[in-house]
Amino acid sequence: MKIYFGKADPHDVDEFGDEGVFAIEKDGETLWFYQGVEHGTNPGGIDEVRIFDGCNRSIPISIEQIPELVEALNYCYNNHNMVISRSRLEERIESDEEAYVINEDSYTVVYDAENQEETDYN
Repeated sequence: MKIYFGKADPHDVDEFGDEGVFAIEKDGETLWFYQGVEHGTNPGGIDEVRIFDGCNRSIPISIEQIPELVEALNYCYNNHNMVISRSRLEERIESDEEAYVINEDSYTVVYDAENQEETDYN
């Protein structure tokens, strides 16, 4: 069994070609993906999965190691999001943007009246 993920934008495929992507036909529509996971049909059979991409790179992973892999990937994903959030916070702090505090059951700092992005200090 193969499960594809990392959906590619069809406009990118039209512009750059289909090298490095996988095409799946579904209900008369072509879906394009960059990566996949294979289970059961790879050399390790049902005891491992193989993560692969359109550049013919792959890595086999034992079924028993999947929870550890998920934890490691979640850790990387969460760290990445924290770095992005910190970068945005630094940009905001160093900007000339103005904010104000409102009190509706709790104190809330409201930035950019058009955006209405809020930070609750409850």
